[in-house]
Amino acid sequence: NAGTGGGPGEEPPNEEESPNEEEPPNEEEPPGEDDTPPPTNPDPGPVDCNVLPPASPLEGWAGVAGNGVATTTGGGNATPIVVTTLAQLQTAVAGTAPAVIHVRGRLTPGDINVGSNKTIVGTCGAEIRGHVEIREAVNVIVRNVTIVGYGEGDCSLDPGFDSSVGCSSGDDAVIIQRNSHHVWFDHVAVRDGSDGNLDITNGANFVTISWTKFSYTPRTDNVG
Repeated sequence: NAGTGGGPGEEPPNEEESPNEEEPPNEEEPPGEDDTPPPTNPDPGPVDCNVLPPASPLEGWAGVAGNGVATTTGGGNATPIVVTTLAQLQTAVAGTAPAVIHVRGRLTPGDINVGSNKTIVGTCGAEIRGHVEIREAVNVIVRNVTIVGYGEGDCSLDPGFDSSVGCSSGDDAVIIQRNSHHVWFDHVAVRDGSDGNLDITNGANFVTISWTKFSYTPRTDNVG
């Protein structure tokens, strides 16, 4: 019989039930694999402001012996003082007694004059605002904090601003000067200083600035 593909009386093989064909494995349930869904990340809970990020290893000039100082240790192992206002910070950083100061929150703008043997550490998004000056001071550490100058987007906000001079009439956000030595800034964000963001000048020495960012907010004033 032409066109049947077989001899008389033969039936074609059943293609749906081929005796030599195996069923493919179930890809949705591979043998030996656990189909339990992966666990979700647990809620970390509120941030503990008393747990500080570890300090980085000190590198650079602040770790070099000189001027009678072996290295930069800041306030050392002094019991931490927590400050939440500008006035508290100004008091805590004054003088030469060793002190470890934990700054919390966003402080109002002002002038902060840092004395010797101080460690300043920011916690929970701390912002120091205004002008930070390290003058004739020794052995100072500042880390994990944001420092915002007076001229945030507008130099005329600086108390010392003179329109006939321009932004340079105002203050730096940070200045290290007048023979200060063994000063270490680490993991700090500095921005919007009217004159500049961070100056090291007038005989300052043995200074390390590590892992620190500098930036400016877009200006809204018309002065230079």
